Amino acid sequence: MSDRAQAYTLEGLAASILVLTAFLFALQAIVVTPTTPGTVDRESRAELDAQVRDVLHAAHANQSLTTEVLRWNSTDGTFYSADHEVSETFGHGSRTPRGEFGAMLNQTFGQRGFTYNVYVEYRKRSDHTSSEEVVYIRRGEPTDNAVSASISIALFDDMRLTSPTSNTTLGATANETVFYARDIDDSGPLYNVVVVRVVVW
Repeated sequence: MSDRAQAYTLEGLAASILVLTAFLFALQAIVVTPTTPGTVDRESRAELDAQVRDVLHAAHANQSLTTEVLRWNSTDGTFYSADHEVSETFGHGSRTPRGEFGAMLNQTFGQRGFTYNVYVEYRKRSDHTSSEEVVYIRRGEPTDNAVSASISIALFDDMRLTSPTSNTTLGATANETVFYARDIDDSGPLYNVVVVRVVVW
């Protein structure tokens, strides 16, 4: 009887070791992504922040960002090819916009499981020190772990709207409400200054 008891004890011990080993292995196999609430470490956050800045600077350098902020449909009063099923102020809604900037956002963040919003802020004509905002892309409510970056773009009177439906210069729209931003410099070539802000989580 004592030999059988010892065998049962050894079997129980071996089983508990096996279960504990499997549990530890499963813990190591879990991948904690930066989008999991409360799990973003400082290094992951800094890396994501750098990626947001890199995308904005690259898009600004190749002019795709300027193209997008000027792709305004003056007839509908929203961005060209925007999602008309949502409020006009939401621009493209949750869809990825056409063009190089949209492709960069999708490849850098969307395909990797990150969510992002994009906002376009512009100076008010009545008060140049204050601003208003157009929501370019909205995919949700940012979490506490969200990172953001922004970049400024100067718009000038001789720049043309890039929407196929609005082939006109910004200067020609100065006295009309066909563009979301208004001319803040009547006597000079500057039209407005917009700030594109990307929030990723």
